[in-house]
Amino acid sequence: MAAKHFLYALEPVALQRQWTLDALLLELNECNFTLRQRHDEREQVLAQLAQGRSDWRAMSAPGQALQIDRQRRLAGYLQERQRAVAALAQACNALVQQREQIIVQIGAAQRALDAVQAHKDRARAAFFKNRLSGEFKHADDQWNVLQTVRSTDGDEY
Repeated sequence: MAAKHFLYALEPVALQRQWTLDALLLELNECNFTLRQRHDEREQVLAQLAQGRSDWRAMSAPGQALQIDRQRRLAGYLQERQRAVAALAQACNALVQQREQIIVQIGAAQRALDAVQAHKDRARAAFFKNRLSGEFKHADDQWNVLQTVRSTDGDEY
């Protein structure tokens, strides 16, 4: 007897591929969030560096009293901010590369899911075509039986 409802045998595969895609999309979201944070941190450090350079220029202006200790501390601060900018730029570059790799993986996962979905759609169409064909055959058989019964009933009169 034919099944009344479509059951896709590869549904676990389709679900697994969907879960893989969902996990990659979550990973991409987290990477984008972290990249945004590092970028914002870098902007803050660049603003601090610009302010420090402005302070340095103000201290070095003609007519200003020479403050060796303050200049030494500011020079150290500027060096530390420069290292922080470089480290954050490196972190951003690494995150951009990671993001690009995730995007490639998402593309592959989406294609794999699309392939299973296309197969499922073809299997569903074949199932309904076969079921409809069976229903037409059954209706045709019933019609033939009915016509046979009518023709034998007509022979008796």
